[in-house]
Amino acid sequence: MKHNSFPFAPRQTRNVTLYGARTCIGLEPEMWRALEDVACREQLTLPRLIERIDAFRLKSGDDVPPARLTPAIRVFLLSYYRDIAEGQRPSLRPVSPWSQTSRAMDK
Repeated sequence: MKHNSFPFAPRQTRNVTLYGARTCIGLEPEMWRALEDVACREQLTLPRLIERIDAFRLKSGDDVPPARLTPAIRVFLLSYYRDIAEGQRPSLRPVSPWSQTSRAMDK
């Protein structure tokens, strides 16, 4: 799939309703497209996928502060597509940006 956007396009901020409250998330256009692609592949709404990423982010461990949501989304997408590139079933369990490894935990 070829996209015509420049890979370093400015971030786009979108309002997303998570847990019944609106929040703003700023991602590059390619990251938004990737997130929408994953939501479609996994038959989830975009807010539900982001809620899953957020829930895991907040459970990153007592000894480690939770990462911010935007980097957690980027790390999740990297891990998801890396699994596909390696011929594995992608994990829906996001990887904590604070973890020592960027591999999904439930392979």
